[in-house]
Amino acid sequence: MTASFQLGMMAGQVPVGAFMDRVGTRIGLAAIFIAWSIVGGAHALASGLMGFVALRFLMGLSECGSNKEMLIESPEQPHCPSPELRRFC
Repeated sequence: MTASFQLGMMAGQVPVGAFMDRVGTRIGLAAIFIAWSIVGGAHALASGLMGFVALRFLMGLSECGSNKEMLIESPEQPHCPSPELRRFC
């Protein structure tokens, strides 16, 4: 199951990165979190091991872009006090 998740993360890095570059960080993160929520909820409906493994793969696909994009987006948020300190936010 863990390998399925990791394969999904690996398979989705380039396509999700291209998607994020095309639509922008905010829309891309919203799409990722919507997909992540739908796939996470679908885990409750999985019947059998193979269904659960397939959903873990989809979870990896839907989650793979969130880490990098959140690091890019966080300095742009209004909680940063000044431009000089944004590198620390």
